[in-house]
Amino acid sequence: MGKAMSSDHRASGAASHEPAIEYVEGVDYTVEYGCVVFTALGLLKRGYCCDNGCRNCPYSPTATPPKRDLPG
Repeated sequence: MGKAMSSDHRASGAASHEPAIEYVEGVDYTVEYGCVVFTALGLLKRGYCCDNGCRNCPYSPTATPPKRDLPG
């Protein structure tokens, strides 16, 4: 816990002067079976719904189901 993951998941072509988002493990995401799982707080920090049916999506209760099965 406590490691920060710097990332900017915005669409390509975003202005390069925009700061990267700092994610904190255990707060914004966890690692399960080698996969990063964002918390609702981490998804809110990102700022938009990716429409991939994320387990913790705070944006829409009607989000589409995941496009693939995860191991486990």
